Amino acid sequence: MSTAPAQSADAGLRAKVRDAWAAALGHGDFADDDQFFTVGGNSLMAIRVTTRLGSELGIRLPVRLLFEYQTVAELTAAVAQRYPAHEPPVGKR
Repeated sequence: MSTAPAQSADAGLRAKVRDAWAAALGHGDFADDDQFFTVGGNSLMAIRVTTRLGSELGIRLPVRLLFEYQTVAELTAAVAQRYPAHEPPVGKR
């Protein structure tokens, strides 16, 4: 069984998370394992991230999720696990 569609979905979601971080932070100078608050993030920026990401995914994303999962990698995994329906069916991508 191939995991290519799942990896593609994860990569797409990770890119959306990174974009939301970069927009809120005003820079893209961070790695996927850097903590949001150590690369210049604050609580107001966290709200911007979750609002933007939730809007893009069509879900309501609580800001506390970013406080619990403070890296791009962790937040991506948490969103994918909690909101598996955020990605369109394979034929619709």
